[in-house]
Amino acid sequence: MTSTGDPGKRREAMGRILSALIGTVLTFGAYILSRTINPQLVTSDLGIEISGGVVLYSGGGCTAGQGYPFNQSSPDINDDIGVDGFAVASLQFLSKPGELEVVFYSQPNYGGTATRLSSDQQGCLGASGASGARSIKFVWSIPGAYLCTQPLTCSGPLTSCRCPLDATEKYLPLSTALLDETLNDNVISFRQVTATSDMSLGGTCDRPAPAGALRECQTASRGTASVVCVGNAWVCRIPLINYGVVLHRNANWSGSCKVLLATTPDITSDPIIGTSTSSITVFSHPTTAATATTPLTGGVYLCEQPDPQRPTGTAAADNPSDCHGPFQRLGIPGAPDQGLFGSDALSEIDDAHSCPSEWLDAGATISSIIIDGNYLVALFDGSDPIHSGECEVFTSSDADLLDNRMGRCCCGTPTSWGCRNCASSVIVVPTTGTVYRPGTVITPPPSPSPPPPGGSLLPCIDNSCSCQDGRRCNASTSYQTCGNNGRNCLEWGSSTSCAPGLVCAGSACEASCQAGGAPGPCATNGCNCQGGRMCDGPAGYRVCENNGSCLEWGGQTPCDPGATCSGSSCNAACLMVGP
Repeated sequence: MTSTGDPGKRREAMGRILSALIGTVLTFGAYILSRTINPQLVTSDLGIEISGGVVLYSGGGCTAGQGYPFNQSSPDINDDIGVDGFAVASLQFLSKPGELEVVFYSQPNYGGTATRLSSDQQGCLGASGASGARSIKFVWSIPGAYLCTQPLTCSGPLTSCRCPLDATEKYLPLSTALLDETLNDNVISFRQVTATSDMSLGGTCDRPAPAGALRECQTASRGTASVVCVGNAWVCRIPLINYGVVLHRNANWSGSCKVLLATTPDITSDPIIGTSTSSITVFSHPTTAATATTPLTGGVYLCEQPDPQRPTGTAAADNPSDCHGPFQRLGIPGAPDQGLFGSDALSEIDDAHSCPSEWLDAGATISSIIIDGNYLVALFDGSDPIHSGECEVFTSSDADLLDNRMGRCCCGTPTSWGCRNCASSVIVVPTTGTVYRPGTVITPPPSPSPPPPGGSLLPCIDNSCSCQDGRRCNASTSYQTCGNNGRNCLEWGSSTSCAPGLVCAGSACEASCQAGGAPGPCATNGCNCQGGRMCDGPAGYRVCENNGSCLEWGGQTPCDPGATCSGSSCNAACLMVGP
């Protein structure tokens, strides 16, 4: 791929594209987790409707013979399809690359020789080691959170970790108040699969990926993207959304808890939660690439007074002596502070769980939380070790913590009139705004309407333009129009020739003429090319006219509503990229 555009503008365009992709993924993330192309394909392995799986054919070429779709593990293929002696002759994955691995076994009940195939292999595949398969096991990797009953096996980075085939792994699309008997007090490991988005780099896989596009891909993703071959085309795979869980020791999200933001191969040695998990909170949080292009806003304020005691109409920022913050990250990797009250950034907030003998000497403890934006807050009443003891999770502001478990400490002590806040440490995690709770209604997105000029589509990586319906002259007698030509981004279209006798000037076809002809320009307001145009400010244009004795610029012709004049013609108004 080659480009003659400004490298700075290309980089900015790349950043805008990434921001748009992030917005799209966040908007439709819940739907992506439950999409379906066939209502009959209900995956009991995952417990949700999902498109994908694999089709096994009794004949070659994925067309001959009978095809049998599978999207869940089967201990006996013959029993499930009702055909004795069925032999796989060819197969085809319905799932996207990277979303599914299937393991074929030569014996029923997952016994005998095992052959593993991946949906990275697209198109029709020969039977290979699956020809004599009697049972099949599915290993899903759609974006989301997974719990496993054994330690994960990892062959390299955390993305390579998998739940052992003889263990039970459950996909968790929603927070759960009580885990089923398979997982209850038997969660040994956590695996998260990042939601990614692919952007075309141009070029085919039989040649090296374009160097310029590779640099732009890594710059836009802050070095977190990977370059992969999909089909026969190079794509930039950018991580956008990670998934996390809060493991709660007791049912109904109570007791001590552990916040996990990344794949954790073995949690049995954790001193706080160990294997005692009975309920979970599932959430999603932005990746480094996402926050680099869409910086975090707002934050969490920890306040000393309940909201009812704060003057009406005042916000956290108006009460610096009352509220501490805003905090965007606390107690997690990359955070500026470990989240322990009484130290570092939280030095002005006391460890409240010590139940001091004198109420007035207790110092500042938090009594309310203001969450401005998308954040998850976990409060703990233990500080040794940090983030231990009773835990309570918040995803929205809480006006008075005395109404919560975390506000019911030191009740009825000899020197106190009531209860006080228990919090001794805190974790703050930026989220994408989605915390998956039971009862969440997952619906498909509405059918997209045509985007307004320049309002939704962003420049393509190559052959890019930034103003939908805008024009440019690409030769003396032809022009190109900026638009969506099938790639869902803005690029210059094919060349359009001007009518006979017209030339392209600025961005429009105009009458061809030469200066110095008859009649000549007027002494004032003169022009020298009859039929020529010029912009008269952004609102319209003027045409060079013959007044009977000389050539002069005529009155303004207004542009259509929503359009502005640039070069010498009116173009649809839109957001321009670059300076």
